[in-house]
Amino acid sequence: PECLKNEDVQHDILNGSVNGAKIGTISLLHDAVVLEQEIAKAAPEVRTALFRPPCVAFGVDAPAASAMELLEELYFPDMKPAPKKTTTFRSRENAAVLFLYQKCGDDEACKNAFRAIANTVSPNAARGDTARAAFTRDGGCDIAAQRFDELKVVPEVAEGGCRLIASMSQYVAAAGRFAKVGVVKTVLEVMESQSDAAVTLGEACRAIGNMAANPDAKVELVKNLAFQKALATQKKMEREPEFWQAKRAFIELAEGDKVMVSKAGKWCQAIIIETQSSTSSYDVRYLFGGVDKRVPDQLVRPCMEGDAEAEYVGVWQWKPTGKSVEDDLILKADGMCELKRSGGVGTWTIAAGDGVKKRTTVKLGFPSAQYELERISATALLQKGEGDLRAVMKDEFSQCLYGEYFSMGPEFKATKVPSLIGLCPDVVAVEQQVLQAAGQRIWVNLEGDERFTQNFCARYLGLLEIADGGKYTFTVSAKAGA
Repeated sequence: PECLKNEDVQHDILNGSVNGAKIGTISLLHDAVVLEQEIAKAAPEVRTALFRPPCVAFGVDAPAASAMELLEELYFPDMKPAPKKTTTFRSRENAAVLFLYQKCGDDEACKNAFRAIANTVSPNAARGDTARAAFTRDGGCDIAAQRFDELKVVPEVAEGGCRLIASMSQYVAAAGRFAKVGVVKTVLEVMESQSDAAVTLGEACRAIGNMAANPDAKVELVKNLAFQKALATQKKMEREPEFWQAKRAFIELAEGDKVMVSKAGKWCQAIIIETQSSTSSYDVRYLFGGVDKRVPDQLVRPCMEGDAEAEYVGVWQWKPTGKSVEDDLILKADGMCELKRSGGVGTWTIAAGDGVKKRTTVKLGFPSAQYELERISATALLQKGEGDLRAVMKDEFSQCLYGEYFSMGPEFKATKVPSLIGLCPDVVAVEQQVLQAAGQRIWVNLEGDERFTQNFCARYLGLLEIADGGKYTFTVSAKAGA
């Protein structure tokens, strides 16, 4: 606590910032502070230097995993340090989840763990999106929910738990998981027992607002009258500054500010067109066009350097004809792009729009062709001028299948599907749905190719995400020996 008031610490932070360094933070799982509160106490120039800092959770029982996370945030202009080969770094090990599971048997340990994890997944942390996804993927939601329920009567644990759930629930999948394991009831019980704790109630209301973005969580919230409880609490605490500090996240935004808005789990650039002080929300205009009214303030943050490009980094489904997916377009953070299956490599840049007269465009440069695509929605690009080319952003856990099609030739005869081991497919495609009409002569994605009017094989590969453990039976409904 109070470390950011230390003159030596301030000197190091400001010296690094002046020289172009990106300042990061490490939050100790066994002895944590509330990072946002500490930053709020610091001098103005220190707060500026620590605006949305990367935050890594460090656990003494999983130092290798913590080191891997930290290494991902470090930049080495002239060299990259070689790993120590006597140590095994397991990137999928999650120090925060391990600490929650193994070490949080008492209220003191749980309080510190909740604070540290809330720091890493905060909307004010630069790597919060990544941390939220990793925590959910590695089972952290279930363990945090259990610890929260066990120790909710302890005021500091209740406050930290509500803060963790509020920030984690900005990740829609986490909100759904929390709802499934009973967190809605626990949050409401905390609001009832901690009825005068302004900070805790503020975080609880923020948690309810964020969880509502998930349809399953919204059902639980409605069933338990959570929205009515949140509105009554806001009315009761309307003159308590500590209650509102959680929702406003220490940042004041004004009309005309360029911001990032979380839309369906994706951060998109927008401009504030009006502030709604009475409801702690904003009306925004997206740079790709379109307006959203009364966006909750916890889903809005200032736009930082690099956000414009980061918004587009990822994998996009490449649709040259506007319909079938023929390749994966990968936009990388270093300005390079790649068509994964065809092997094309090039560069990409963006030209920002204003959301009114001009949309944001993405320019792709390949040795054989140049493309200019206009952003038409949060997840779609459309070729400017003539042409039907589209690119659609893939979800983190895409529900698509990778299809491979093999032409067996007109002379082929068999009573069952042959072995495809060692065969190279004649056509590959990313399939959003495998459903061919009975009697359909040529399948979707194979139109115009006479090799596939008869005697061909299809193989589909994909990732099955199983959210709940148990026994499952899988069946295929098809004819002709499939």
